[in-house]
Amino acid sequence: MMNFLKQLFRQQEENPKAPLVKEPLVRSSEEKRAYSTWKNGEARKRVVAHVHREIRDFFDGGRNDKTSVIALDGAQSRGFIFKYDDRLASADDFQHFFDLLQEEVLALNYKKYMSDRRQFNEPTQVRTIERHYVKPRTNLVHALETGTPINQLYGNITIEYLLVNEQPVEIKFLSQPYTGRNYMPTLSFEELVGKILR
Repeated sequence: MMNFLKQLFRQQEENPKAPLVKEPLVRSSEEKRAYSTWKNGEARKRVVAHVHREIRDFFDGGRNDKTSVIALDGAQSRGFIFKYDDRLASADDFQHFFDLLQEEVLALNYKKYMSDRRQFNEPTQVRTIERHYVKPRTNLVHALETGTPINQLYGNITIEYLLVNEQPVEIKFLSQPYTGRNYMPTLSFEELVGKILR
């Protein structure tokens, strides 16, 4: 055990930006039960409605710098960041919302590529990032046989939940398209938001 710890700390010294812990993200039975209850309750409706309204306001031109939701509208990715505010959601609500986003995207013909948890020990804090990464289900065989571009749906989706010292900070949702003539353009991000935040 002592050798393992020495090796772990040596690796951290050699590459301080590497996570100290990296493991699959697996919810306990208790977390799954709590999520199932939350998904059918008022807290879910309140959080989803808030995030949807803030994103819609941004794209409608009603940008508000004091909002808890920041829309991201870049050339290579689109998405949003939802900053934690305990007046809007509890820590449990926040975690459940993170998992809900993945569930809603998977229902849109996506497949889970990976879910993991990484922990970074920094001089003044411990930063934890939980991540869901999902990809569109594509029919590559059909595309190759027919020479038609691949339907990438909304592109690859990355959902990250940041905690600092075990306290929620933010959830980041990013849609990133494939580029090149082998792929069809992505579908509308506004349409994606409407489907996952309902």
